[in-house]
Amino acid sequence: MFLRMAVFLVCPKCDESSVVERLPVEACPECGTPYPTQARLAAEAALIRSQATKPGLLVVGQMLSSMGGGILLSVFVLAAIGRGQLTLFGEQVTGMEFIGRAGPTLGSIGILLAVIAVGLSRNARWTRPLMIAVWAIPVVNGLLRLATGHFGEGTLIIPFVISVIALPMSVVYLYRRENVIRYFDTLKRADETKPA
Repeated sequence: MFLRMAVFLVCPKCDESSVVERLPVEACPECGTPYPTQARLAAEAALIRSQATKPGLLVVGQMLSSMGGGILLSVFVLAAIGRGQLTLFGEQVTGMEFIGRAGPTLGSIGILLAVIAVGLSRNARWTRPLMIAVWAIPVVNGLLRLATGHFGEGTLIIPFVISVIALPMSVVYLYRRENVIRYFDTLKRADETKPA
């Protein structure tokens, strides 16, 4: 069962409040006075945004992004303040060594995941390229390590392989899947309808 979005508007002439559930939002049904442009555009944007049904995989991604971002950023903060025993590639390291060696990759992925989680929770369309970037970072990191001869650590192979597989799959899902395209197009239409 879907809930229908309703917007309440008050007529500037007769002060009658009206419930608007469908587009277009034009004039007061009681006296026919056109609604002010700002109110009309805001109401239309809200109604359009309510029609954007978030695809299930994006809902799962939102939850996993918030959890993964929280974990990675917590590890990063704990390493920075020197809490816990840290091991990197089977070697005991200090917090600063951990940050120096793993921090740029884990920190950037953690921040990206947290930003993606917030963006998806707010139905922000700018999250789409960030979801691609989160898979691209381990691929770029792995290719750089491969090119410099530092790919020998076995624990780097797993995220590299997973990301090499997930990157094209996420591009296809986010930019070719019909329901996902419709979702982001609806968000774009709502953003373009919003008053300036």
